[in-house]
Amino acid sequence: MKPRERLLTSLRHREPDRIPLDLGAMMTTIENGAYDKLKLHLGIEAETKTFIRDHVIPDEQILKLL
Repeated sequence: MKPRERLLTSLRHREPDRIPLDLGAMMTTIENGAYDKLKLHLGIEAETKTFIRDHVIPDEQILKLL
């Protein structure tokens, strides 16, 4: 499934091939505090890279896990 199809399928309350994920774009990234909690939960010790007001650039390892 393409990302758009995956999202539309989910919005129609049907099961997509995998969960739609939007993490790491300029406007839809995760905040620093939540990201640190996610890293702790996943047991990942990667550096937290931020931009504009504590928005995070997610580590590739986390993106692959999710």
